[in-house]
Amino acid sequence: MVALAPNVDAVLGSLRGVMTNADQVLTTALDGFRSTIRRQVYAMASARLADVFAVIGAELLIPLRDALSEAQIVVENAQAEPPTDVGLARIATDQYAAWPADADELVPGRFAEANNEVLLISSSAFKQRYETDLVKAVAVGHALVPFRAAVDEATTRVILGTWQTTGGVLAPDGLLERTANWVTRALGVDPDTGRSRVPSVAQFDVHTRPAELLDRARLYVARPGEAFHDFIKVSLRDYVQGVGAPESELAARRRDIAAKFDEALSLARPLASVNDQALTQLHPSQQVEYRYKFSEVPFAGQSVADALADRLRSNPRIDQASKENFARALTDEDSVARIDIFGSYPNYSPLAFDSVLKPAAQQWAEIPAPARLQFWRYRRSRPLAASLPMGEAERRTMTAGWLLGQIIGRIQIPESPYSDPVRIFDGETGKWLSFPNPLLTPPSQFIAPYDWLPAVLEGILLAIAQSHEPPVMSSLRPYRVLRGLYDANSQDPASGIVPLSVVGLLREFILTGSSAPGLGSRIDSVAAARTPADRAAAAEDWLSTVRDTSAEYLAPGGAGAADGGAFATIATRLKASKTPIFRDLAPDVFWATEALTGLIRDVKGILESRTEGGATVFGTAEQVVIPEGGTF
Repeated sequence: MVALAPNVDAVLGSLRGVMTNADQVLTTALDGFRSTIRRQVYAMASARLADVFAVIGAELLIPLRDALSEAQIVVENAQAEPPTDVGLARIATDQYAAWPADADELVPGRFAEANNEVLLISSSAFKQRYETDLVKAVAVGHALVPFRAAVDEATTRVILGTWQTTGGVLAPDGLLERTANWVTRALGVDPDTGRSRVPSVAQFDVHTRPAELLDRARLYVARPGEAFHDFIKVSLRDYVQGVGAPESELAARRRDIAAKFDEALSLARPLASVNDQALTQLHPSQQVEYRYKFSEVPFAGQSVADALADRLRSNPRIDQASKENFARALTDEDSVARIDIFGSYPNYSPLAFDSVLKPAAQQWAEIPAPARLQFWRYRRSRPLAASLPMGEAERRTMTAGWLLGQIIGRIQIPESPYSDPVRIFDGETGKWLSFPNPLLTPPSQFIAPYDWLPAVLEGILLAIAQSHEPPVMSSLRPYRVLRGLYDANSQDPASGIVPLSVVGLLREFILTGSSAPGLGSRIDSVAAARTPADRAAAAEDWLSTVRDTSAEYLAPGGAGAADGGAFATIATRLKASKTPIFRDLAPDVFWATEALTGLIRDVKGILESRTEGGATVFGTAEQVVIPEGGTF
């Protein structure tokens, strides 16, 4: 109960009859009530506050203290943890210990440019620029402060996340975040609803983790219109134009850009190296050149663009396409801050690149003989026709050359124990050339005695790897001679009035029994023949045998496939393991036997024909006379 104040009680008790001073009485009563109620409210509020202060430590202040302590521990641990996964030009990191310190005399080396970067402003100049811009960034109005004071002020601003808004971009704030509301048990009833409230302890998150500090620092640096932002937003075109800079400084900048451009071109060269001697043989009358592509070059209309174009034109190692690419890349875009240069070579043959071939050849040479089988095991996962670095026409031409070479005695296959290489006779030099030895698939791995052809063709991979060994490209000469037995045309397959070299070789062999002095057929039946007709017939018989053998390996339904061929279908792993590698080239062998048989018959017909009236009459079923008229 609330008792009336004595003065109020006295005034009210003295009232009798008609009141002539009602306003004064009412004022006195209300003042008395007001002071009494105020005292009562203050007393009740004090009691409530006493209850709250009794628990505020445990429910609010201790969680806040713990959050601050945890944040401090996180920062201290980050300071003590050594940096990892940082290196040259790997600048962006949230590892505290990797950040540069104001006390450092030199910018850490990892802030230098990467091996493939060229900077107009070296990292060695960053410290001086930083100290100048930091003082400007914290300046109040136009009053500059000492550098140490600027560091303290900027540090405080970044930690708090509060600073003066610039360019319409608000400061992030957010140093302290309440993650759980505080509902004290001292005020257990909601005064609005009268319902009981569930007490909960306050929870806080202090955002001072290294990554969070770094994010706020970047926002601080990027404030529009401030010193750091003005430095960062300078584009290459702005740098060249240099508004307000003296002409002498602008000239120095243009010279610097031209020099840096040369340096960038050098760094942009492809890492793969080209063998000059191999290039000369593969691409006659050409020298090693580089081809460049450029991202946007923001110097259109500027004199520095002409200077850069002159650098390209004056370098004989840079091809014409690069100069055209540079002209197309010129732009007057104002926001470009970097130029990317991509270097490559023109379309050279893969055989010209020694950085690719030499390691492979060196590895093969260093492997001891017993380990070579293991080295090549499972390396070739595709059929031979899909693995050889040649098209179908060239592969078939070599296959036909292999069969022809045995007919005319220009190929020698070694005798057991097969330690010697397969050799081929070079008609141009009159010398025997050796195919790679040992082969990737040696005779010890053959299943059929006619696996020599696929093994020798597979060996072209070794010949390619060894092609840069002196004399350059000599390892590939046997394969060029092999192809030349059937078709010596250096570019496209012979056609039209361009003759196949096989025709001349067959004609000479059938006539004389030898295609070169001292050479005889490797095929016994052919070597034993004494007349042109017998040699032609013996060669046809041998090719027929080879054709019948290849038919056993052709897939069912294909041209020339034998009914129920022994290796026409490979249905089990066991059968696959016992299949000769000859199967991969069986279609090419079948084609070659057909082509050679037809050519032998044509040559035999030519030899049997007669010459009448200056015209050549071919001895075929339907005689076709080609009138002579010279070359015109």
